[in-house]
Amino acid sequence: PRPGSSFAHFGFDEQLMHQIRKSEYTQPTPIQCQGVPVALSGRDMIGIAKTGSGKTAAFIWPMLIHIMDQKELEPGDGPIAVIVCPTRELCQQIHSECKRFGKAYNLRSVAVYGGGSMWEQAKALQEGAEIVVCTPGRLIDHVKKKATNLQRVTYLVFDEADRMFDMGFEYQVRSIASHVRPDRQTLLFSATFRKKIEKLARDILIDPIRVVQGDIGEANEDVTQIVEIFPSGPSKWNWLTRRLVEFTSSGSVLLFVTKKANAEELANNLKQEDHNLGLLHGDMDQSERNKVISEFKKKGIPILVATDVA
Repeated sequence: PRPGSSFAHFGFDEQLMHQIRKSEYTQPTPIQCQGVPVALSGRDMIGIAKTGSGKTAAFIWPMLIHIMDQKELEPGDGPIAVIVCPTRELCQQIHSECKRFGKAYNLRSVAVYGGGSMWEQAKALQEGAEIVVCTPGRLIDHVKKKATNLQRVTYLVFDEADRMFDMGFEYQVRSIASHVRPDRQTLLFSATFRKKIEKLARDILIDPIRVVQGDIGEANEDVTQIVEIFPSGPSKWNWLTRRLVEFTSSGSVLLFVTKKANAEELANNLKQEDHNLGLLHGDMDQSERNKVISEFKKKGIPILVATDVA
């Protein structure tokens, strides 16, 4: 399929376009221009793209069209689309995007991840949802306990596959793929395309189209990494507050934190030290996030504290 250069090329109806405009998208990103037509064509796809490339919407928008082309769920049916990702934070973020765009067609999304209540998740699954966003182990737990099933799944996404492998989820990823019907459409996204990911793609995808943003290989070669290891939280904090003035005088500073609560705590502590900063995490809505990112890009705020998947 030919890449699209604007939303008009995708042929989305007014209901979906309304939600896209509300989310302050003005034109598709490069991965969306290439990936959306491929996904809409029904082909399997490998997407090599860095975080922040707009890849989430590149698989969500075609997923909604795919779901609307299937017959409606009946009581006891499992989901039509399953999105598998490595972390709870990413799971929550993708789930909120699914809900936002799914509003166009009144589609339901359920997020299931480790650390959340098994009972509440099982109840939501049993009530029925067209979309399930999950971490691999937790989905398998729910299927084993018969809270849901994978019989209706025809659209399967593995997001941040390289990270899932780094976290030891290869067996679970392969297990999920093997329990979904073979005539499904599968999309695999990864920031890198290492040998293990290439082998997984060969095993679970059929004649995929490869969509690449940037170079295949390392996630980003423009970054120089210097590793500093600290024995404790206080020593890390002392180092950061000591060096922050020097860092901000050289340019913008981006501080990554794993969890939303930690990001908020760090942001508050730095504000008490009179640092001007922005905060970014997965629970913020798109317009808030856009505003913070735009301020950071314009150098209006020198420091941005963010969760690693925000």
